[in-house]
Amino acid sequence: MGQKKTRKLLKKILSNEKKRSLYTPAELMYMEKHLDLMLIRHERNKQLKKGFGPVTSNGNTENFDD
Repeated sequence: MGQKKTRKLLKKILSNEKKRSLYTPAELMYMEKHLDLMLIRHERNKQLKKGFGPVTSNGNTENFDD
């Protein structure tokens, strides 16, 4: 399943009390943490596409200094 569909499904499950009752507290905690990580990863990727990537000294975007 794609990332977008997974995020939508997790949001739907976590916001509905009837669906939450189908899962154990451990499963719900895992889903909440996983959704948080997915949202953070999604935001990071959006920022990287905009050009807010890692920058080293002298304005390089490489991972090492020469």
